[in-house]
Amino acid sequence: MLSAQDLQALQEPQELEEVVVTAGFRDRDLMTSPGSVTVVDAETARDRAAQHLESVLNAAPNISYSSGGSRARFIQVRGIGDLEQFLDPKHFPSLDNTRTTFADEPGRDDQQSTALAGRAEWLIGEAATLGAVVTWLDSDLAYGFDEDWTFDGICDGLACEPYSGTDEYLRDRSEVSFDLRLLGEARPGAAASIEYVAGVYAQRRDEDLHRLYYGDFFSAYETDREALYGQIDIAPGRKLSLTAGFRYERFSDGYDDTGGFSSASDDTLKSGELTLAFDASPDTTLYATVSRGNKAGGVNTAASANFPFMQPRFQAFMHGRLLVGKETLLNTEVGLKGRYLDGRLALRASLFDMDRDNAQLESWMWDAASFLWIGFLDNVDGSNKGAELELEFDASARARLFASIGWLDTDIERIETYDLDLGDFVVRTGIDQAKSPELQFNLGASIRFSDRWRARVELEGRDDSRFGYYHERTLPSHTLLNASVRASFGSTELQLWGRNLADRDYAVHGLYFGNDPRKGWINESYFQYGEPRVVGVTVRHSF
Repeated sequence: MLSAQDLQALQEPQELEEVVVTAGFRDRDLMTSPGSVTVVDAETARDRAAQHLESVLNAAPNISYSSGGSRARFIQVRGIGDLEQFLDPKHFPSLDNTRTTFADEPGRDDQQSTALAGRAEWLIGEAATLGAVVTWLDSDLAYGFDEDWTFDGICDGLACEPYSGTDEYLRDRSEVSFDLRLLGEARPGAAASIEYVAGVYAQRRDEDLHRLYYGDFFSAYETDREALYGQIDIAPGRKLSLTAGFRYERFSDGYDDTGGFSSASDDTLKSGELTLAFDASPDTTLYATVSRGNKAGGVNTAASANFPFMQPRFQAFMHGRLLVGKETLLNTEVGLKGRYLDGRLALRASLFDMDRDNAQLESWMWDAASFLWIGFLDNVDGSNKGAELELEFDASARARLFASIGWLDTDIERIETYDLDLGDFVVRTGIDQAKSPELQFNLGASIRFSDRWRARVELEGRDDSRFGYYHERTLPSHTLLNASVRASFGSTELQLWGRNLADRDYAVHGLYFGNDPRKGWINESYFQYGEPRVVGVTVRHSF
């Protein structure tokens, strides 16, 4: 039973709390910081019983991910991001596209990491701070899997002949970085302000690989980055502000392996941002941004190392693709952020249009005569445009409604690729980019029944999307149901939670080729599934 005083408290609407974003050079209020930002707060993570980033990624619009091993490793933002690493392990599915494996060599997935970080700050006068951050990381990673996905007796009584093999990767990764920055501000007038940042950054990363695959293979890869960066924020008055930023970077890398292949490259990367923000009212901020970014080029190492062994037509195709060019992205974005209805409604909306010049897109080819399955990056031109909307509405102190919706339209002007079904090279024009669903959504409600009891229920989903360019297959659309109930008893909290309560089989990535000897090695789709229905109980006690 609730007292009249409790009922009155639950029925009174309350203003949404302020959220501070700390991802930039300075802390900013989420609702006044220019740019499209999604914040997954502690309450959301707790309601989802999240133990890993992949458990909350679907709450953000226009975000996709792929599983590298056991967990999500490769994230795509607005259709941009790596799908996988060509010589990196992947969580291979079952031949029957179920969650039950046939593998008799299930392998392992181990990681041991040691990291250190140090930070120091010095005050310079009354309006400037000099800060330094040094980091060091060393990781030993081991991953192995059953390459054939099967067991020795899979063809017993059938007219087929399987093959057997395992693949294992042992990696030693090390990284050291140094960041030195000066932050300052000036107040030239009563309502005017200037804030500035200037810094230098350096990073060294090394990775040694030992691959056990029909023998031993060793490789070493190292990268160096040195950058100068700066940003200035000018607010001539209380309503208008201008942000200008730049980054100049020198990038170099080197690679060599026991196959006799070695390469080295260096590049200059120039990026920048220009943003204008206007406080149309105490509750509404409008902004417009033009920004430019780069991704360094390099060498298609797998294709280069195997180039002498390819058949002539594959050599002719790959000759101009052994080197990967630098990708440049030009982004134009406008947005609105506001609090309305006495602060109970928070709205964030944005429109963006991105031009990708020399986009680095993943592709594959199969040289059957040489038994070479080669992954490589290809440079093509494309565009990504879309819209994002996020809402939080406190209908009362008892109920909060929320929504996150993303719309994305991607395009590839022209890409030449090897079609695995046709067994020949084809040109595709005007197709979608991989892992770019047109629609994504997250809708739900959080209800507080009393000071002790609360619950949350939500739906999340996305459209279908293609997962490669060497075929025409897609990842099916899906909708998932999540819910949780929490009860507090003094210093103890009890939570019953569930994700994917309808137990849907939904794919987060796909592979397409022939790997089933029972079917004569015909090409078909194999899916990496997201987590099945997971239900649990969590007990927390505060001391």
